[in-house]
Amino acid sequence: MIVMMWSITVRTAGIRPTSRSERTRSGYDKKTLASDVKALMDHLKIDRVHIIGHDIGARIAYAFAVQYPERLLSLTVAEAFIEGLAGTAAFKLAAPANPRTRHFALFAKVDASVSEYRGKEEELILSFMNSRARSRKFLGTDVTRYTESLKRDGELRAAFMNYEAFDRDAAFLATTDTYGLSKTPMLAIVCQNPFGNNLQRQLAAAGLKETKAVSLEDCAHWIYEENPNETLAVITEFLGAAKESP
Repeated sequence: MIVMMWSITVRTAGIRPTSRSERTRSGYDKKTLASDVKALMDHLKIDRVHIIGHDIGARIAYAFAVQYPERLLSLTVAEAFIEGLAGTAAFKLAAPANPRTRHFALFAKVDASVSEYRGKEEELILSFMNSRARSRKFLGTDVTRYTESLKRDGELRAAFMNYEAFDRDAAFLATTDTYGLSKTPMLAIVCQNPFGNNLQRQLAAAGLKETKAVSLEDCAHWIYEENPNETLAVITEFLGAAKESP
């Protein structure tokens, strides 16, 4: 079984006939979101999974891994900075001045962000995606599902709550260890950049020194949308090797 988690993740508080998760008022710290993934697995009677997470989804995937290593077949994380791992203090200081990360503090002001962007969901998504794209320009027709999702009642707030929880996420990971993950196959994916694979360096500093590092071409952040062929080839190869691991 493969579980994939993307950038915008809302809390799964129950299984509903519509297959849509409930937008709760709280519980967007990554520890809780990871426990929701486990609860879903338990409900579906799924024992172990390959987890793939991108951006905020990568933070949830890692929180799942450190809490439930016995439920993990492999871990793939992509294009993320994981709060609580190496470099967090320096990252937090630099984030407000970095065009790629200054939205962290802004979106964490949930009420103000909801007021600012309600009714402007497509504008928000397009400006956000195109400011972090290298090989293509995204249009409204490319993000229809994202826009429709954010327009659902409570969904915009749910998305911003992920940012509001970052300090709690960091505090949680500061108390965890990776002892149970020593034999778990891991993959850290980034788009090519002057600083190399910082995600892999974070995992190595946490004791996961055997993590495979891959840098993709022709993307700035949106690995699936900008460079799906290379991305899928890398992940498929990794999962194939992970299945053969003892």
